[in-house]
Formats: sequence, structure tokens, C-alpha cells
Amino acid sequence: GRGDNAHPIFGQLLHDFGHKKLYCADPLTLWSGTLVWDKQRAFRPQRAELIAKAKERSAALGWPGTITIVEAVRAATAETGALETGAGNEAEG
Repeated sequence: GRGDNAHPIFGQLLHDFGHKKLYCADPLTLWSGTLVWDKQRAFRPQRAELIAKAKERSAALGWPGTITIVEAVRAATAETGALETGAGNEAEG
């Protein structure tokens, strides 16, 4: 089994920090179970050149990095019954 600390898309929960959670996810399950953010940061040629030069000097193979996922959870507030989508968002009716 997947265990009690498993999420159906994110995988095995490694640690709950309170304000964020760290999971070990299967890439295919993650890819098929999430929407991809399509608004990338603005391309800056100078930044891209610095990254490329650093990569050329590195002995590491591949392109290491992390995948960040935000799960929007809706919950009705006890006071108004309005739905909230998370910190910093306006309540919806």
C-alpha cells in the first residue's frame, strides 16, 4: 500500500512543515494529475547566459531542480459560509 501519509497525486509525504509539505512524487502521476502553469517569468538574456555558463562548468549531469506545486483548497468559513481559496485571495460567494 501507499501508506497513511500518501497523497493520490503528490505521492508519499516526507515531512509536514506546517506551512508547506514535502512529498516524493512519481513523475508520471504528477504530470498526469496536475495542470501546468503556463505563465513563465520574462526571458532575460543575461540571466540565461549566466545559467548556461554555470551549467557548462558543472560536473553534474542533467538539469537538477525542484518542482513546486500549489494545491488550491476551498473551505467555507464558519462566519460567512463563503468559500476561500487560500491566503491573500478574496472570499467568493
